[in-house]
Amino acid sequence: MCGSAIGLGARRFASADNVGRSWLSATEQIERTSARNKVKWISFALSVLPAPFLGLVYPGPLALRAIVCAAFAAAQAAYSLARVEYTLARAVDAVALKSRCAAVSDTYANQVPQICVCVFIYMLCVYIYICVCISLSFSLSLSIYIYIYICIYRVKG
Repeated sequence: MCGSAIGLGARRFASADNVGRSWLSATEQIERTSARNKVKWISFALSVLPAPFLGLVYPGPLALRAIVCAAFAAAQAAYSLARVEYTLARAVDAVALKSRCAAVSDTYANQVPQICVCVFIYMLCVYIYICVCISLSFSLSLSIYIYIYICIYRVKG
């Protein structure tokens, strides 16, 4: 699950060389699933079997072998927990980054109607100003333009 959270969206921003072929046939999908299951079982065996095996081959009485086996198993558990914490930290960081990007995108999307209204009002003012300049004297048209410009800031504010 962490790998899915980390890799989500990575394909969208990848180059064409990193993407490769985007589809797999049924046979290729089955082969990949089989290979993934095989890797999981090998990983499980390598994480569980070394401690008992070391306890078997370690020389000495049974109590000492049990202590060595338990100590090695504890070290393996600590290593596995460290790997899990690292992967979880990467996943949390990736999800936080994607959430932040989505929030910024949503904020920009919410600002679009306001910007469109302001641009429309500004363009309307420019049109009115040009029409007034053509029909009236310059000083009167300038005062009308200033009045409309002040009205824009009242609408925005």
